[in-house]
Amino acid sequence: MRKRLLIKMLPVILLLFSNENLAQPFKINWQTCFDLSGREIIADIEPVSDGYFVLQMHVGEYEDGQILLRRITESGELIWEKQYGGSLGEGAVKISKTNDNNFIIMGATASTDGDVTNNPYPKSYSHWLIKIDSSGNIIWDKVLGNTSKNKMEDGILIDDGIILYGWVAGGGGDVTNYYGGYDAWVIKTDLEGNKLWDYTIGKSSLDFGFCISETSDKGVLLGGSSLVDEGTGGNIECQSHGWEPEAVLFKLDSLGNYQWQRCYGGSEIDNINTIINLPDGYLLGCSTSSSDGDLTGSGYHEGYLPPNYDKTNDIWLVKIDKGGNIIWQKCYGGSQWEDIHEIYLKENGNYLIFGSTCSFDGDVIGNHSISIYRDDIWIFEIDSVGNLLWQKCLGGIGMEGREMAVYQKNEYVHLIASDILGLNSGNIDCEYNHYYDDGIWLFELADSTLSVEERNYKADFQLYPNPANDIVVVEHTVNSKGVLTIFDIQGKIRLVKTVFENKYFINTNSYPSGIYLVKYTDNAGQTVSKKFIINHVK
Repeated sequence: MRKRLLIKMLPVILLLFSNENLAQPFKINWQTCFDLSGREIIADIEPVSDGYFVLQMHVGEYEDGQILLRRITESGELIWEKQYGGSLGEGAVKISKTNDNNFIIMGATASTDGDVTNNPYPKSYSHWLIKIDSSGNIIWDKVLGNTSKNKMEDGILIDDGIILYGWVAGGGGDVTNYYGGYDAWVIKTDLEGNKLWDYTIGKSSLDFGFCISETSDKGVLLGGSSLVDEGTGGNIECQSHGWEPEAVLFKLDSLGNYQWQRCYGGSEIDNINTIINLPDGYLLGCSTSSSDGDLTGSGYHEGYLPPNYDKTNDIWLVKIDKGGNIIWQKCYGGSQWEDIHEIYLKENGNYLIFGSTCSFDGDVIGNHSISIYRDDIWIFEIDSVGNLLWQKCLGGIGMEGREMAVYQKNEYVHLIASDILGLNSGNIDCEYNHYYDDGIWLFELADSTLSVEERNYKADFQLYPNPANDIVVVEHTVNSKGVLTIFDIQGKIRLVKTVFENKYFINTNSYPSGIYLVKYTDNAGQTVSKKFIINHVK
């Protein structure tokens, strides 16, 4: 469920465009919907030899969930589905492929029967690891936690083990330290699910763990949120910016030893939802309702939930160095609610962000939702310093994107699984029409100006200057003729030219300012594509 339930500059060139030109030309290659009686909550997507595993939780008539795993083909056709669990309820978080071509499911259970072979903490939700083969057969399972309520929010499979992160409401069992209230808690196991070490983050009040990332030195970054100033004791020492929850980041080494911590945010609610590693630091994907403190100058889009008592969330991206110091930070969204799910670093240094939005203003254009209480999937790209390049809403008049999983096939093609509630409309065209039960909308989304084949090019290829005013130079190292094709942002061909030279000059005076694509195919059939911007300086 949404983490908000747990705790209370466009570039100058793009200013020349109309709002419609900020929409990236995507196409949906295929789509399908899955729907059982009750609710379906998406968790993760993992590739298999001839398709994908789609991991989710199915909540039945009596609110007792079970882990649901579907195996589908590469075009979304269902091969089989299996449920895992017992009689008291289960949840699902992640699925990852192991080096021996099996899979680890990371979830939760309160059961002592069914597929749960040994639960030392019955009737309380604890972390549940299941190893399965490619046919979904259970190889082993392991329960970790204690007799209090535990919640896993994220997990990763690494070379020498499994790391699970979330929060706990009590001590004992596998929890070595407990400081009070809710504490963030991380545990590492070996590849057989046996505990190696654990670490607790917290004070005596409310502290939550949301996301984890392995670092280049084999340590871990742990992101979450904490009521830093309300609690006592514990190990959170960084200073908050107010009395609301602060975004908290801890760095541990590979053995679970503390290295450093940071607090980020302002006087309202802030938390860290996802983290990616970069060559020179990290990018934190956060949610925020603050506009001061570390968010001064961030461009927070102020808004309130009716009847004007709770401030709404923006997506807040924070670039930090290896020591946790802020390099740049910026907000994205509108006057309603935005959440962030995934971030991908592109080859050109830009970032592709997948999230959801309830807004119809600010940075958000084209929301299909029927009201501010309904979400659309929201995708946008920023450059290396946070400038918004384009954005796109996907969905219908109902609710999509509140829970979402993304798998990146390559830089230009993504598989997206989202919750869905409502009627077929907008981008949704599948057998699903419900207002009361959540289903799953699964689709493959592609950048219509690029394909994976166009990246396979061994020769050096240069395109400059970029942005350009009146001339663009195309330069390569192939000693043969080739075909040069230029597409505009809508995918329309603007020029096809056979070239014989290693350097070719394109006169852009007849092209309107905007984003274009150059595709070059050499005599051997190899292709390369690069985007460039034309800005006619006045």
